[in-house]
Amino acid sequence: MIRRFLNRGKIQDSDFVERVGFVYIDAENSIANPEDYMSSIENHLGTKPKEAVAYSKWSANSPLAKKYRSAGFRLIQADSGENNADIMMSLDAYEKIRDLADQGVNGNVYICFHGDKGFTHLLEKLRAVRGWNSIWVTSNKKQNKMIANASSEVLLISSSKSKNDTPTKTNVKASSKVRQAPSARKSTKSGTLDFKPVILQLIQNGATNSATLGKAIIAYQRDNNWAETGKEAFNLKFGLSKTNSYVNTIKQFMSDSIDVGNGPKYTFSNKGKAQPIPKASVPLTKANIPVQNLDFKPVLLQLIQNGATNSATLGQAIIAYQEHNNWAKTGKEAFNLKFGLSNSNSYVQTIKQFMSASIDVGSGLNSTFSIKNKKQSIPKVKAKVKAKASVKNLDFKPIILQLIQDGATNSATLGQAIIGYQGNNDWTITGKEAFNLKFGLSKSNSYVNTIKQFMSDSIEIKGNGPKYTFSIKDI
Repeated sequence: MIRRFLNRGKIQDSDFVERVGFVYIDAENSIANPEDYMSSIENHLGTKPKEAVAYSKWSANSPLAKKYRSAGFRLIQADSGENNADIMMSLDAYEKIRDLADQGVNGNVYICFHGDKGFTHLLEKLRAVRGWNSIWVTSNKKQNKMIANASSEVLLISSSKSKNDTPTKTNVKASSKVRQAPSARKSTKSGTLDFKPVILQLIQNGATNSATLGKAIIAYQRDNNWAETGKEAFNLKFGLSKTNSYVNTIKQFMSDSIDVGNGPKYTFSNKGKAQPIPKASVPLTKANIPVQNLDFKPVLLQLIQNGATNSATLGQAIIAYQEHNNWAKTGKEAFNLKFGLSNSNSYVQTIKQFMSASIDVGSGLNSTFSIKNKKQSIPKVKAKVKAKASVKNLDFKPIILQLIQDGATNSATLGQAIIGYQGNNDWTITGKEAFNLKFGLSKSNSYVNTIKQFMSDSIEIKGNGPKYTFSIKDI
């Protein structure tokens, strides 16, 4: 406060004061690549910003986190809960800029997000700080007028940067003005062809017409935590024309590898033999894993072991499994799409085709299922039981393995996942004690001790507590 009072009457000469740049990005509400944000801001400012920070509920080794780090952003971990990233970012940005203004520093503060009206007040407050311009940085070509009017300027960025961009510095007027960031020159080629392996993989996994491809792309976007989904978000992400249909994109850029049938429901097929898929910078997720990985097998095995012993109860059990694991859509079609199976495959056909070695299928309309040789473990994760083990029933092993594979990778989330599993399977009592009693374990055994004692061959435990982490060993 004293510093603010002493500096209040001082007039800074803009010819002798360096204008600095600070960048704040809501990574949960941004579509463009981090490098595109940074490149456009550097060109606008004429130099590198002093600081660039990105807010989200980060996963340490996620591809998105790596992209932001590579672009020069410092990652700030937001607390769990809706809008926490927005709140943290707004408080940090305003406090920082007010402190700098009190020290006589002038500059631009770049607030990056796609189109969240919640940042309107922040832009207004920052614009009112003496010596500072608040600049909304976005790839959204349909800017909200209220947000635009709240900022000193709107910096519209393109989704792919040009190598020939030259830095430009501008004097920003008080009125809001949209400035188009330097972009790549227009051509018939897409700015980035990273979408090709994505489309190839989805078509190979059964999205063989325009309707199923659209649904598969939305599932892919959700699995990769895109802020927005759909055709427009896909085109913006990969530098394609905003109005391009998937059919036109395939015809324009992928005619050498994909045949397109006639409309209105266009069909897609790979030309010749299966195409080798180029290496993609966008990681493949469970939504587009090839069938060869057979990740659905332990799911079906476990559900049948838990009592889903006919086609009707298996269908219901799969929907419960999907809901418990927060799938965007549930049912047979979503299951097939997730695991790369044929869209029209029934569960009976899937079991007969891929799991005849482990499951017997009965005849009749309501087919029955039974496990061959009783106890089955998850494929490729075979854990040997120690000779001294006196546990009555080791059926808990595939449950724990499956939950860890589904993302319960630390002691806290595993405990929650087990309670969810117990609830879905109508256990009378839930929790650790009920789990131990069910499977003949010591009543006081922790999940960590159970894994150490019986599953050390298949699961690796890291950390010294209280929050242990788990990962599946490659066997």
